[in-house]
Amino acid sequence: MNLLVKELQQRLRVLKQSRKSAEEDWQELAEYLQPPKARFFSDDSTDAENRELIWSSIPEDALQQFAAGIHSLLTNPAQTWLHTALTGKGAEELSSDVTEWASEIAGLIMDACKHEEAGFDSKMNECYLDYGTFGQMGLFVEDPEDDSPIPFSSISPHECFISENKHGIVDTLFRRLELTVRQVQERWGKRKRGLTSDIFQKRTYSDQVQRKIDRQELEDKVFVWQAIYPRKHGEWSEEATIPSKFMYASVFWEEETNQLLSEGGYREQPFMFARYSKFSGAEPWGRGPAHIALPHIRLLHAQEDSKDGAIQSQCEPAYAVDSGMYKGGINTDSGATNFYEASSVTGERHYGIYPISSGADVNAVHMTTKERAGEIRSIFFNDQLQMVGGPNMTAYEVALRDSKKMMLLLPMWGRLATEFLPIFVNRMNGILERRGDIPEAPDVLHSLIEQGEVSRLKVAYVSPITMAQKASEAQTFQRALEYIKPMVEMNPQVMDNFDLDEAVRDSQELFGYPAKYLVDAKERDAGRKQRQDMAAQARDLQAGKEVADTAKTVGEAATNADAIAGAVEQLQGGMSA
Repeated sequence: MNLLVKELQQRLRVLKQSRKSAEEDWQELAEYLQPPKARFFSDDSTDAENRELIWSSIPEDALQQFAAGIHSLLTNPAQTWLHTALTGKGAEELSSDVTEWASEIAGLIMDACKHEEAGFDSKMNECYLDYGTFGQMGLFVEDPEDDSPIPFSSISPHECFISENKHGIVDTLFRRLELTVRQVQERWGKRKRGLTSDIFQKRTYSDQVQRKIDRQELEDKVFVWQAIYPRKHGEWSEEATIPSKFMYASVFWEEETNQLLSEGGYREQPFMFARYSKFSGAEPWGRGPAHIALPHIRLLHAQEDSKDGAIQSQCEPAYAVDSGMYKGGINTDSGATNFYEASSVTGERHYGIYPISSGADVNAVHMTTKERAGEIRSIFFNDQLQMVGGPNMTAYEVALRDSKKMMLLLPMWGRLATEFLPIFVNRMNGILERRGDIPEAPDVLHSLIEQGEVSRLKVAYVSPITMAQKASEAQTFQRALEYIKPMVEMNPQVMDNFDLDEAVRDSQELFGYPAKYLVDAKERDAGRKQRQDMAAQARDLQAGKEVADTAKTVGEAATNADAIAGAVEQLQGGMSA
């Protein structure tokens, strides 16, 4: 056995042993909520479709609404749910072309996710179903071939084992893959080392697989393990060009023969694993709303079973039959007629044929099951995720109420923003950058990064939940303005205490609109100075015009005064004569 495979199998045995306590709960939850994934103790997928335990579809429907609601809030394809920006002490003074470049990356990532062949939305829906059922979800982002769409796949707990780093982030994944012989042959068979190379690489799969190929058993199953983990310091390099020197190792081997298939790697962590909630310092596995709802789900199915029995006992009751009719037989079909000897009938009910009342109260059982169903839906946040306005509520009241409901989902959102999104954006950014899909960064940015003025990209959700959190900041400032409004009316100069420019620029982060909508601060100041200079020139021109008009008026007045004085002198001369 290969030494590397032996070492990885030892780590895998420890992870398997630590997970046994959780598998029984997962199996039961999967049987109730996702029967196709009830495969923790069996490899046969046909056994997983056994739905004999299912008496009500309400828990499954509640889970579906939970997944759809979370999908629409966090990764809605019709909205902008991602924002990228640069961080650092000089980030606030960056030019507009740099901030627009950083903001544009989010749009490129979302465009790649929207590609119809990538299947991002369908895989995320599978992830959110696992998130509600098992309390954890995993997404795998594989390296694409050439310019093909980026392939996404969901990782279900029944096929993987995980381990955390010292920061509590999942960075190690052991994944059990169910492949066909043909898939193994295509991936690890004899092949060229490159598109233009004449050198062939030998097959790496086992002789057992080769014998199946020789017998044309190409659709038989072959279980393959993949281990992905960060390499130790000194074993990898950012400038590496061969996968065996990348930051994250990727090792494949056959489960049955322990045959090493390949040892490669990834430049970034290719998987994201988020937990709904977990106990501090405990195992890495999470707990979801289904764990909380499990007692209610058990009780609901038991009550639905009882309700079905109560309805049957009323619709098809048991019959009391006169002992004299033992040999005659009873026809219990609807509308059937049974004949018996008239002499046996005395007019009292306990003679002849009559149904036996079960005394079951179907309405009471129905109300009880309805209460259980409502509790299950509440645990899955169906009431928070379905935003239905009241009959007499204004738009502002609806928005305020919805904002408060969103705040209740912040703990769940916080884990996704910490464990899922940064790794996802880093992976997508790396793939798009290597393919040349991301524009070249402005020259000034390279020097700023080298000087430590700014750091790498920062990511943030721009979703209704995020907006609800940030809207509270805007509402606080709005309430402050309402409070000082009477003071402003008495003395408008009190507004000089506020930096309204900063308040306006913060609105981009608060509400998540594109950064290109904001004018660069230097351009803004230059525009203001230009307007001030033009206004000063206009005032100077106006003042000069007024001086000229005054001089003209004075001159005209002086001329008129001289004419009047001459006329007076002439008049006086005439009178003296």
